[in-house]
Amino acid sequence: MHAVKESIKFARDIIVAIYSLVLIVGFKCKKKVKACILVTNGMGYGGAPLVLLEAAKVYQKNGYKVILYTEFYGDLIKVCRDQKIEVWIVPRGWKMLSKLVLSCKFQFAFVNTAVMYKWVELFEKNNFPTIWWLHEGDSYIDPIAAEMPTHVAASTMVLAVSDRTTMALAKNGIQYKTRMLYYGLDDLAENEEPIAQMNGKNIYTFLVMGAICSRKNQLFAIQAYNLLPKKIRAASKLMLVGTPLDEKDPYYIEFLRVVKQYPEIDYIPRVERSEIPALYRQINALICCSIDDPLPVVVTECFMFGKNVIISSGSGQYYMVKDEYDGYSYLESDVNALCKKMISAWSARDDKAMGEHARNLYTSKFTTRVFEERLMAYTNELIVNWKGVYVDEAN
Repeated sequence: MHAVKESIKFARDIIVAIYSLVLIVGFKCKKKVKACILVTNGMGYGGAPLVLLEAAKVYQKNGYKVILYTEFYGDLIKVCRDQKIEVWIVPRGWKMLSKLVLSCKFQFAFVNTAVMYKWVELFEKNNFPTIWWLHEGDSYIDPIAAEMPTHVAASTMVLAVSDRTTMALAKNGIQYKTRMLYYGLDDLAENEEPIAQMNGKNIYTFLVMGAICSRKNQLFAIQAYNLLPKKIRAASKLMLVGTPLDEKDPYYIEFLRVVKQYPEIDYIPRVERSEIPALYRQINALICCSIDDPLPVVVTECFMFGKNVIISSGSGQYYMVKDEYDGYSYLESDVNALCKKMISAWSARDDKAMGEHARNLYTSKFTTRVFEERLMAYTNELIVNWKGVYVDEAN
């Protein structure tokens, strides 16, 4: 069976590579256009690919022919094509196609995530002005830090998605001149009226959403929920949404065992992207108990919907939240502190103010308008100053 799967994958890779070759040659043969290439390692519905799509839409809106280059398949490829964004899929290891890509004429390159550092090095060798947008924290940067460049060329501008990313770099002795670029998300709640978290009679729902893994720390939320007073547990439930990164992961196996013990805990393995706004409307508070999560999209989306957000110090938005004003914050290793914040959120269930403040946090930092302004300012600076004027001060 394994041999059959490998044969199917190999055949698929050949077909996809040939199709991408046709697209690349077609691009090279066409009349020169104002174009940019965005490089990513995957196109699933994870946070980094999702916000890269928003960057692609910004560049498209500002007159660029956008090429999205990926080494792996994913559901977002269809979304990109629906947006008229051309996708080149070049399976890892197909060096001939990679060299052909480097011979194409682009205004600039945009590399998404730290794990694609080799593409930054390739673009630097080929004298491409490049933006490198980093999304990772300790758990992803630590294993590859020794292989990442300690400095970048003058042609590369490094942007970070949160303070957790810059701290992870510094911890590993990587000294880039790094600027901040928060992602922007379409406003899914623009026309909704602010409402109290609940009317005092319904079940209060705490949501934990994300891939089931030790980094997202879902078992910690279950521990805190079990510490709640009986009165609150009787009037609330804990909803957990997410698929495992690996079904054989001992963490996931333990997670399933624990969840089955509690009828007031709902586990939903998967929610379609189109159904997520409806999910947010059903819940009252989000718990983000991650150990290492630079800027989780689910937190920003719950700010957008004016929900109570309880966030750990392991998450990037922790540094933005004013505790008990626009959200709740706690030290990620303190289960009693998380429990207390859950009690505070439940006790303030009829209060509109915190939801309004959370919504304001979204509109001031994470709208597509704010994102577009910052992204285009950085991009224009890179292009205008590129002839040796822009210098990485860390060099």
